[in-house]
Amino acid sequence: MLARIANNVFWMGRYLERAEHLARYSREQYFTTLDAPYTINKKLALESILRMGGSYDEYREKYDNITSERVFNFTTRDPDNVMSIQEMIKIARENARSARYKLSDETWEAINKFYHYVNECASLKFRDEQRYDFYQSIINNTYITKGFITNTLMRDHVWTIINTGVHLEKAIQINRMLISRYTDLSRMDSEKLITPVENYLWATLLKTTDCLDIARRVYKSEINKNVVLHFLILNKQFPKSILHNLKSVIRSLHSLESKEMEVGSLEFEAEKLESRIKFLTMAEIRAASDEETLKYLIECLDKLNQLAVMFEKKYLSW
Repeated sequence: MLARIANNVFWMGRYLERAEHLARYSREQYFTTLDAPYTINKKLALESILRMGGSYDEYREKYDNITSERVFNFTTRDPDNVMSIQEMIKIARENARSARYKLSDETWEAINKFYHYVNECASLKFRDEQRYDFYQSIINNTYITKGFITNTLMRDHVWTIINTGVHLEKAIQINRMLISRYTDLSRMDSEKLITPVENYLWATLLKTTDCLDIARRVYKSEINKNVVLHFLILNKQFPKSILHNLKSVIRSLHSLESKEMEVGSLEFEAEKLESRIKFLTMAEIRAASDEETLKYLIECLDKLNQLAVMFEKKYLSW
């Protein structure tokens, strides 16, 4: 397969995943977090959406103040914001179009339909309650598109590279969500941040990944910071956890028939990061201070981004 085609399908997968997680985070951050009567204020919630989506600085360059409507428009459909949902789906569709003969017709039709849906929404004026439906439609359309990828493509190098992009991006986005939650909590009034409030805010992060009820069944305990960290970082059976997705990336690397395990190689660094995560224990999570955990998450995010760069250099350069 040409490196150019491999690059197209890799980024198609990454942009689909990135758009889905921005929609997830925005949905819960705005509509669930603000339901609580004494939690974070609206401005902090909106800033959190911008920071998690990686477009806070660009927004502040364009606007002097933060409003709900401006943040919604900027993060969902501003053509000047390459990290808006509309632009990400546009790029994903362009990548799919360039590699169309390597994809199934069903996959192409799904992503093309998704693109036109987002475009049709670009000029609509949404009331607050309609924004929830918009975010949910983005999530549903990414599920449909990824469903066709999973169920209609041969298990060849095309599927493997898409899969690598999807799982790598999912691990990165979950990591970004955890960092954003720590940042939000550090900016809140410490007097109002009593334990029930803090636990509620950590529970909303599980709602972001649609797994609050599953976590309750698995841990059979109150949802708190330690449970959320263990579930989203370490639980290898949960398909959105960082460890689960890193394992999927490593399997993909092995299926690309790469036997390289030299110190500093892509495969070496991926397995080194996996080992660092999987041997983390609940006791260590409980014992760590917030500063130590945040530092760990930032280092983990840097390592994941480095793996993405190394993968591009090794398999996608031409």
